[in-house]
Amino acid sequence: MEDIPAIDDYQDIEVKDILDDKLEKYAAVKSDELSDSKNRKYVIIDRKTKKILDDNNHEGYLRVKDAYKSYEHRLINAKERYRKRRALIWLLNHADFDKKLLEIYVEITDKGQWEGYISFDKKLVEDLLLQGNHTHLEFTSKDLLEVWYKG
Repeated sequence: MEDIPAIDDYQDIEVKDILDDKLEKYAAVKSDELSDSKNRKYVIIDRKTKKILDDNNHEGYLRVKDAYKSYEHRLINAKERYRKRRALIWLLNHADFDKKLLEIYVEITDKGQWEGYISFDKKLVEDLLLQGNHTHLEFTSKDLLEVWYKG
C-alpha cells in the first residue's frame, strides 16, 4: 500500500481528498491521547462519525501505513467470515445440493471422475451452482467448498 498521509486534526475535518474506495470511509489520524513527546501514535477513525474504529488495543500505531494495513486486514477477515457464514446457511437450506456434492465427491474418490471432472474443487462447485441457476450469492464457490468440507 502506498504511503497515505495521516490526518492530524480530525475534529473539524471536511474530507475532500480523493482516496481509493476502501479508504473513503476511514482515515489514520494522530491520537493526542496515545501520543507522547517521543512518538506520534495513530488510530483509525470513521471519516463520517469521527469515531475510533481501531486503536491497536489502546496502543496506537507508530506508522500510518501500519494503521491502514492492520485495519484493512481486520476488514478482510470480517468479510471472509461473513461470506463463510452465508455459505453455511445456504448449504443448510439446500440439502439437495449438499447431498449432490456428497455423491459427486464419493464418485470422484472411488472412480476417479464424475462427468468429466477429475477434481472435487471450487471450479466443479462453481459449475454446479451455475447449472442449478444459483447466482448472485453472498459467497464464493471456494467459501461453499470450505464449509462443506468442515461439515
